[in-house]
Amino acid sequence: MFDVILKLADKAIELVKLREKNKREFFEIIIDPLFEEFEKVSKSYFLLLQTPKLQKTELEKIRNEYLQTRIKITELVCEYKKTVKDEEINKFFDSIYNFFFEEEPLSVLAPKSWGHYYYNLVNEQNNRKNDENFDKLLTRATDELYERLQTSWGESVKLYGSLKMKYKLPIGKNI
Repeated sequence: MFDVILKLADKAIELVKLREKNKREFFEIIIDPLFEEFEKVSKSYFLLLQTPKLQKTELEKIRNEYLQTRIKITELVCEYKKTVKDEEINKFFDSIYNFFFEEEPLSVLAPKSWGHYYYNLVNEQNNRKNDENFDKLLTRATDELYERLQTSWGESVKLYGSLKMKYKLPIGKNI
C-alpha cells in the first residue's frame, strides 16, 4: 500500500514538472517571439510620434515599415486568445492589442488603429498648410497619443515580466 502511495506521489511530481516544462516552452515559443516583434513595432510607433512635421511620403515610409508586422501580431494575439485559458496570458494579449487599437480588445467591429488615427491627422495637417489652430490640435493630439501609448507599453512590459517570473525564466533578456 505504501509503495502505491509513493508511486502516485512520483507520478504527481512528474505531472507537475511536465506542466511547468510545457508552460515554459509555450512562453519561449509563443510569448517571447510575440513580445520581441511587438517591441520592434512599438518603437516605430514612438518614432512616428517623435518626428515633427512629417510629410506624407515620410509618414507612409515609417508606417509601411511596421504595418504588416502589426497586422501579424494582432492577428496572432486574437487567435491565441481564443485557445489560451490562462487569465494572465490573456491580459498580456489584451495589452498588446490595446496598444494598437482604440476599441475594446477583440471587438467584432473593425477597430481603428492608433497609427491610422495619427496618419489621418498628419495628412490633414499637410492639407491645411500654415493653419496654426490645426497645428496646435495636432500637437495636443500627438502628446496625448504618445502618453497613452507609453502607458499601454508599460502595462505590456509589466505583464510580460510577470509572466517571465511566473514561468521562472530569466528577466533580463527583453526587459
